[in-house]
Amino acid sequence: RIPLPVFIDALIPFSVMQKLNHIAAKKDVELDLNKPNKEVDLEIFVHVSNIGMGKLGHVDLCYKNRIISYGNYDKDSRKLREGIGSGVVFTAPKNDYIKFCVTYSEKTLFGFGIKLNKEQEQKVEKELEKIFSDLIPWQPIYVRDLKHQKDVKEEDYQDYASMLYKSTKAKFYKFKTSKLKTY
Repeated sequence: RIPLPVFIDALIPFSVMQKLNHIAAKKDVELDLNKPNKEVDLEIFVHVSNIGMGKLGHVDLCYKNRIISYGNYDKDSRKLREGIGSGVVFTAPKNDYIKFCVTYSEKTLFGFGIKLNKEQEQKVEKELEKIFSDLIPWQPIYVRDLKHQKDVKEEDYQDYASMLYKSTKAKFYKFKTSKLKTY
């Protein structure tokens, strides 16, 4: 089997979203593809939107009802049209985050669940410990200004990290040393 080139592979979530929207529009129905038939231990969410880089998608993990995401969330470190910047990890409550993604970001999320056995669960825990041992806390602009008691008007903070914090109380981190320090 020959795999698709990465750039074509990256467009699959957008293509699937367009097809589902087309079906829903034709039949004048809202699709609900949730199948909550089994409790899962690890979830993978693929995000896609109609806007800019959102067409290429983004992937988050959810473990123990906490979203774990890595991206270029530090607005002040971005360069080359947001293609390079500080690598930031955040964790947020699953339900609050999904609501934020659907309302604020107007994204479509595809979720996949995985049931882990004890050995797999221990491996996931070990890998997460390894990742989080290389992280230091970081704060979005909104949180920094609140702590420094600046005159803060919520509507002045429209960057993604600040909006995410205001909606979910997400916790943000940057890498100390690893290759993931730069996104």
